Amino acid sequence: MKVVLPPMWGSGGLHYSENSTLAGHGIYGATVTVGVPSFAREIKDKDHWSNPSSGRFHFKMKDGALIEVSEPAPALN
Repeated sequence: MKVVLPPMWGSGGLHYSENSTLAGHGIYGATVTVGVPSFAREIKDKDHWSNPSSGRFHFKMKDGALIEVSEPAPALN
C-alpha cells in the first residue's frame, strides 16, 4: 500500500501525518520517503533538503501495541 503523507503545520512546526489501518498482529515494514520541499528556505539553509531522503522502519503489532523490532520485515508485494 502506498500512502501520501500531506504536510501539516502545528505547534511543533512542519510534520507529515496520515492515519491508516493495520491488518492486525504481525510484522510490518514501512519505507518513508520525504521529497524536496517546495517552500523557500533561508540563505543559510539553501542547501539543506536538496535531495529526497528515505528511511525503512520495521515494527511488530501485538496485543494492540506497536513494538519496534530489529528483524527484517517480509518482502512487500
